[in-house]
Amino acid sequence: MVDGCDLTVLKPADLGEYRRRELGFVFQFYNLVPDLTIKENIEVTAHLSKNPLNVDDLLRSLGLYEHRNKFPRQVSGGQQQRCAIGRALVKNPGLLLCDEPTGALDYKTSKEILQLMEDVNRTYGCTIIIVTHNAAIARMATACCACATAASSRMSSTSRPLRPPSSIGRRRHDTSRKAIPARAAPQCR
Repeated sequence: MVDGCDLTVLKPADLGEYRRRELGFVFQFYNLVPDLTIKENIEVTAHLSKNPLNVDDLLRSLGLYEHRNKFPRQVSGGQQQRCAIGRALVKNPGLLLCDEPTGALDYKTSKEILQLMEDVNRTYGCTIIIVTHNAAIARMATACCACATAASSRMSSTSRPLRPPSSIGRRRHDTSRKAIPARAAPQCR
């Protein structure tokens, strides 16, 4: 169940619509399009949303505005990961899924990216799920699920909640500065 919807009962088309509308993905390897600029790599997913974020504002908040016309090969690994985060965020998702977002980065850049993730959570209000082997990342989380195998896991809470868990998928960044009501749940059939 996610935000009141049982995703296991959705038809493939409804599940695809849910992913398009509600999820943002950040991968360990940035998967940027090498022939598109940083700005174009972010813009490429904006059309998937009815309420995308302003690309220039997002570039500024990610510290990429001055690099917007550069190609991925012309910027650092940390800047490429920021671009990948921007590409996931521009559609204004309720849930950001991150697979080892710091795995390919050095220690200093990893810390910067994790701080950026906290800022993203506070600023844009999307829930962030990070899959990682790095136990140190757990200290920044509201809740942790440790999985030894696919069949066994344990949940724990931390003392640093950024947002209450009941608000998953409820708040979105509002580009017009007015309150945005929660999106309607996908058709759960």
